[in-house]
Amino acid sequence: MAYAVRRDIGSAPVRNRVRRRLRALMREHEGDLDVGHAYLVSAGQGAQDLTFRQLDRSLSEILRGVASEQGSKR
Repeated sequence: MAYAVRRDIGSAPVRNRVRRRLRALMREHEGDLDVGHAYLVSAGQGAQDLTFRQLDRSLSEILRGVASEQGSKR
């Protein structure tokens, strides 16, 4: 698992907070991830303004989209 948080999001403490939130959320969503795959989780502009739950909802939507896309390729 890798995390990419753009510099234009804010200062190092702000970027680190976003990265910590993403790590915590990915741990909560481990069951939604395919074993043996590598994941790059990237946070773009605006991620720093989201609450933890808003970030969770956004991440959940993305993971559902990835899962349905993977299902259609099988």
